[in-house]
Formats: sequence, structure tokens, C-alpha cells
Amino acid sequence: MNRFCCLVTFWIGLLPGLCVRAAEPAGDLHYLGIALGASWPPLTRVSPQLGALAFNGEIWSALIGTHDGDSDQIHVLGRNSVPYKPYFLTNSAGRDALCLPIDGPPLLVEQNEVWYPARLVERAGADFKVHYLGYRNEEAVTAGRIKYPFAGKAR
Repeated sequence: MNRFCCLVTFWIGLLPGLCVRAAEPAGDLHYLGIALGASWPPLTRVSPQLGALAFNGEIWSALIGTHDGDSDQIHVLGRNSVPYKPYFLTNSAGRDALCLPIDGPPLLVEQNEVWYPARLVERAGADFKVHYLGYRNEEAVTAGRIKYPFAGKAR
């Protein structure tokens, strides 16, 4: 099989749901057999460190690093983590501003027609006890006041 055939077979083989093989192993590329429905593992998976940060009233995806005293080291996704460089927000945050992976997905909770970032503390019947990120405030709210800012299902 020539280099071109191997390269095409490799790249097409990365497509989910396709199983690609050259019908003729030697010589030029004459035919590619494509079988639909082949099972492939996912190309990516969610990091176990993925959490959320509330910063200036906005919610950001972040990788949560080591815990250091009263704060956690973080890397805000899509932003620079080096102080005084362009696109820098912060590289550490206190627990009040973070939604850790163990907290479940971050929430937006409506209060007086304004949406605030929050995390779920506990579910009590039809109500949800939430902690507002960036504040030291908790409140029991109904499901109608909650929405999920990122992809995923509620738990």
C-alpha cells in the first residue's frame, strides 16, 4: 500500500461510524471499502477537573487545579493564565466563586429579573437550595427560576 493510500485510510478511519480499509493492499489507490455503523471510541472526553468560575457576574468554564489555602488554582478556558498578559482574567479563586466538578453543572438563577451564577447545594422536594457564586448567599428556589448555561442535562 503506498503512502497516499495509508494516509487517506488513516484520516478517513478517524471519522466516527466509518470503518475504512483498502481493497487492494498493494499498488495505487484503486478502491476504498467503507463500512457504515462501525463502532469507534469517542475522540474526546470531559476532563474530571472541569468546573465553572463566576467572575464579575459572568460564568466561565475553568479547569480546577490544586487547592492552596483559601483558594484554588484555576485555568479559565480560552483565557491566558499568566497575570498581566492579554486575555487574563484570574488564575485563582475562592470556593464561593467556584462550581467544582463534584457540585454538578453550574446554574443560572433568576432573582428580580437578573440571572446570577449559582451551584446546587441540595434538592429539597420541588425546591432547589442554591449557592450564588461570588456571594455568601444561599436560597431555596423553584425549578422555574433555574436554567443551565452549558450543554448537559440536569441531575
